[in-house]
Amino acid sequence: MRGDAAFRRVRARGKAGRNALLTLRWLPQRRPEVTVGIVASKKVGNAVTRNLVRRRVREAARRQDWPACEVMLVMTPESARASYRQLLAALNLAAGKAGLRQAE
Repeated sequence: MRGDAAFRRVRARGKAGRNALLTLRWLPQRRPEVTVGIVASKKVGNAVTRNLVRRRVREAARRQDWPACEVMLVMTPESARASYRQLLAALNLAAGKAGLRQAE
């Protein structure tokens, strides 16, 4: 996702799922693709830590088989201490809570 308007749209109308490591919001879209936006504020840590978390979450999201949608992932400060496997499990849990099911 790019641009403030896309993030505002998903935040306002998206369905949400949350856990200790991240919040996931998503909206279906007409284009046959999944677009992901990752938000990691300075509360997560310094720039190196935020980028590490973003890389791990981006890879976890890339491995998902979601239908065409826009996904916004907001990281919590606890995500800085989480491993890739913990982030992957948190992502799957949040997607389930938000009603984002795997594509068929």
